[in-house]
Amino acid sequence: MPRTRRIALVGHPHVVIARGNNGGEVFVDDADFESYLSTLRELVRDRLLDVSAWCLMKNELRLVATPLRLPLAQIVQRLHTSHVRRVNHRHNRTGHLFEGRFRSLVIPTDRVIDVVRWVHLWPVRSGRVRRAETYPWSSHRAWVGGDEWGDLVDVIGAVGSWGPTLQLARRAFAPAPSTPTNSPSRKSSPAWAATAISPKACWPKPVSSGAVVDGPHWPRWRDACRC
Repeated sequence: MPRTRRIALVGHPHVVIARGNNGGEVFVDDADFESYLSTLRELVRDRLLDVSAWCLMKNELRLVATPLRLPLAQIVQRLHTSHVRRVNHRHNRTGHLFEGRFRSLVIPTDRVIDVVRWVHLWPVRSGRVRRAETYPWSSHRAWVGGDEWGDLVDVIGAVGSWGPTLQLARRAFAPAPSTPTNSPSRKSSPAWAATAISPKACWPKPVSSGAVVDGPHWPRWRDACRC
């Protein structure tokens, strides 16, 4: 059975989810995290995409990114192919690292902040940390104060509407990602998912960035966005 074609719109924000093959590790040690982010930084500097948020865990990663000059699939393929080669070489392994194709959703521009919060809260909901700012492999610290990977994300452009200055805007953004791990919504689908475009549910119908899709494949996408 042929694979369903992916919907990806150049110039529109997407959320990207990629998982390790058979639940295995995508990042073995800190050097793997750093090399992945270094490659992502190169793509940002080459103006292939803008990154609004990222969060990396041992066996999964999530990005909020806007492709600028190439289709999203080509950009992610370049990023992940480079990562797989480095990991396989460093750890003397062979074979697949990621579980099939990455998943992606086109999200309305007015919900980007919601998706950024969802990505930053992922380590909290998963029980890794109690506060999002203590997780080292996330863009949350770049949003609220800046860190060595801060140049990956366009914080000023994203939080500018939250306050007259960058400092006040960051203060307004910061509180929500400190949600306790026993939040009742921990395993529920994020609210923004209801307004995202399902790549599988609506192809080949024409869509807009604000379309609401509810098709046969959409429940599985709600499950994919849980936690």
